[in-house]
Amino acid sequence: FLAQGYIYCGECQEKGKRESKVGISHGNKRKDGTKPSYYRCSWAYASKKERQARNKKKCKLRPIKMDEVDEFVWHRMMGVLTRPEERLRDFIGNKKENKKKLLEKQKKVLSEIKKNTNRMKKCADELITFSESKNKNENSQSLLRAEMEKFDLKLEELKKTKENIAKEIGVFEVDEKSIEDLDLSRYRGKLQQCLYSLAGEEKKHILGILLNIDGKIILINQRDRDEEGEEFGEMYVDCSIEFRLTPQKIYGVINYLRNKGLIKIKLKQKSSYHNARIDAGRVD
Repeated sequence: FLAQGYIYCGECQEKGKRESKVGISHGNKRKDGTKPSYYRCSWAYASKKERQARNKKKCKLRPIKMDEVDEFVWHRMMGVLTRPEERLRDFIGNKKENKKKLLEKQKKVLSEIKKNTNRMKKCADELITFSESKNKNENSQSLLRAEMEKFDLKLEELKKTKENIAKEIGVFEVDEKSIEDLDLSRYRGKLQQCLYSLAGEEKKHILGILLNIDGKIILINQRDRDEEGEEFGEMYVDCSIEFRLTPQKIYGVINYLRNKGLIKIKLKQKSSYHNARIDAGRVD
């Protein structure tokens, strides 16, 4: 069950419900004694009593053959692993606008930090003047101290915001050299052949590396649409894969295959992180 544990129901998600993991159900026994396996939303086959206890409605996600989804997912993962540099470059192009907005936000925050620093300096100067004055005004000094505390808190908040923005900008900073080092063109054929011939447990391990923490596979009912946007034809299940692709994950897969003695590839390890989304694809 390659994709088990990573599949979520898009029907439940779209209705504003908490995401439901898709489980496995089995069909009627065949003549050879085996049973077909399907991926189904847990709320599609839960009992009425179970649904009532959790205030859930029966999910309408159609069951889909497990081997069809697994084959689709692995085919997409093979595409990512054999051409990772293309996925990363596509992502970089899509994120340029986000980086621009972050830089603008950073500029405003730095300006606010400068203003608050100047205000604090002014309050401090006034406090020194009051302390040296013969006619000390305790109320005025208290107000100035309160004002300084307010500016100090604001300054700390702005500094934290500045640090967070710097981290986000770091995510979008592109290290072109690291992407060049991920060019697997020399090994593409060998890698593709290796990935195609892997056993089920090895495929599942690699899928775990790629979808680690934030990855998920979403199944949702769909119909084709004409040029005017009108739905037609029979309902089918659409499958999409979302995850964060980083050079580290590619290195992790390559190292796993090398340690298993399945392939010989040498790459230089870099530290850039990038996002990627695999395009949705129809699973009939």
